[in-house]
Amino acid sequence: MNISASKVFLAAAIVVTIMMTAAGLYLQEQRNKLAIEKAAVEQTIAAAKQQQTSLGHVNSSAEKSTADAQQITQSLNKAVDASRQYQQELSERGKRDKALSEAVMISQEVKMATAEYFQSEGKWPVNQLAIGMPPAERYKNETLRSVSIEPFGQSLRIRIKFISPQSSTGSLEQQLHYLGNTSEAGRISWACVSPDIKDIAELLPTCKYQPT
Repeated sequence: MNISASKVFLAAAIVVTIMMTAAGLYLQEQRNKLAIEKAAVEQTIAAAKQQQTSLGHVNSSAEKSTADAQQITQSLNKAVDASRQYQQELSERGKRDKALSEAVMISQEVKMATAEYFQSEGKWPVNQLAIGMPPAERYKNETLRSVSIEPFGQSLRIRIKFISPQSSTGSLEQQLHYLGNTSEAGRISWACVSPDIKDIAELLPTCKYQPT
């Protein structure tokens, strides 16, 4: 091989070496870019997952807040309903007490009239007409239905019928009885009973429930 050929071969080898080196550098540069892009993509994916997790926490907190708000609303509604029911019961109790008070008031007048008749005649009147009282239905008003006097064995019974407000039925006719008794000395005593007011002892401690 002459000197000219050797130079050509050497030059070619150098060129090939330079090209391979350049290609290697290019490939390394591309690998670096791909690595950077891959890291960026992975970072984006991680950020997206983190954001998704944060949104999940936010949604969970929002759902919990909504559930808590609904529970509070339900509790408030129950409290309002309970308050309305209590107010209604108080109103009905007031109307019931008023009706019972009117029955007791009229009974005092009738007891006094019958007691005077007994002390004068030595016996009980057979009915209200005997003592100058009007017929039973004449006492009818918004609350009272009737007031009557009738024999009750050896005693006397004053029967008072009146309307009592009730939560279940709206209104109900009930009765209050006063039973007159006399001792051997001629003293008059009265017993108060009701045949249909089960809690009469709570409303009138001097009365008792006595179903017929």
